Amino acid sequence: MMEFTYDGIVRAGFGFYNPNHAAALICALLPFCWNGFLRWKQKTTRTGFALAAILLTTGLAMTFSRTGILIFFFELFLFALLQKERHWRVTLVFILAGIVLFATAGALARFTLDRAFLNRFDIWRAGVSLIAANPLNGVGFGNSGRLATAFLLRDDINCRTLINSHLTLLTEFGMGIGLLWNLPILYALFTGRRITSVYISFAGLVLSACSASIFDWGILFDFRNQGGLSTINFVLSWLLFLLFLGETIWLCCRKFCLSAFGGAAMTVLILYGIIFLFAENAPKIRNNMIIQSTPEIAIVLYENEISLKTIVTFLQKSGISGYRLPLYGNSAIPANDEETVILFGQAAEYATYYAGHPLYLVNPPVLLPLPKTVRRVYLKRFPKQYRLIEQAEAAGIPVIFD
Repeated sequence: MMEFTYDGIVRAGFGFYNPNHAAALICALLPFCWNGFLRWKQKTTRTGFALAAILLTTGLAMTFSRTGILIFFFELFLFALLQKERHWRVTLVFILAGIVLFATAGALARFTLDRAFLNRFDIWRAGVSLIAANPLNGVGFGNSGRLATAFLLRDDINCRTLINSHLTLLTEFGMGIGLLWNLPILYALFTGRRITSVYISFAGLVLSACSASIFDWGILFDFRNQGGLSTINFVLSWLLFLLFLGETIWLCCRKFCLSAFGGAAMTVLILYGIIFLFAENAPKIRNNMIIQSTPEIAIVLYENEISLKTIVTFLQKSGISGYRLPLYGNSAIPANDEETVILFGQAAEYATYYAGHPLYLVNPPVLLPLPKTVRRVYLKRFPKQYRLIEQAEAAGIPVIFD
């Protein structure tokens, strides 16, 4: 399991795989400590809340989470603003204590414009493009990062999610499901200010989910393998998610306000409209098939061990701009009469299935008998491929080395 580090220091996750998720939970708990410190008059109780706040803030510093630190100060400002009595002095003490703890731990030094920060904007732009191309049904569960990496991001950016839980859900499930997610969140933000601690905790989680995948859908709903991570990470991830759902329901289940609901609905629709203004060309997904439609159409099959990025790069270099490409490629699909078929790796075993179509083979198995309809073979320069090369030369099939 990969560790998250900064300047040689291992960032604390406190049971979470990702320290940013731990920071989100800590920030969600802190408003209750602050509120308890002000509300309770007994010295023992107040001391307990103060110690809990100090321990949680220290833990936040140990995560080295930039998002967490920003949420910490945002929540403190909101906390002071929403109190009936302005406790600016107490808030200032909390702020100074936070600065001291963050500076002592060295967490403030992370606030630089590095790739981990700047790449987020490219990833979010890719997500916006994907949802604009697939607004109704989305791109399918777990496919957002994979498609963004393959089609819309630089070669040095590889992501599994869109580093934004809201955008990932919207991109993978479409605007219909997105509306069911976004509308209650905005309604709660519009109406829940009177329940101070819950509201601040909720607002912090909403913002945390904008800058990190604190609700990692691929892990949350992988009940069998838990995303390949530890059980404690799985349990903590669900506790964080259930806390967010509980706060959403609590804030929404007040007296219904039609004007606030209308404002939330209008805001969602405006945000969805803005998505189409910033979209770039992105693939369309239909029936688990990536569709790039131009006059020249090809079917592309590949073994699942080959990355989608590798496939797309090859197609772009080869000038193939129109194709049907399964999201997961190791299965035969019917081809139209005019379609060329491109087979990668072990998928070349389907060559006989497409015997009536022009075939292009990319790094096929060495002992594969070449059908007569093969137009071209692409190979890497491995010595053991001499038999395949001899076959191709005897049949007059061009061999292109990568």
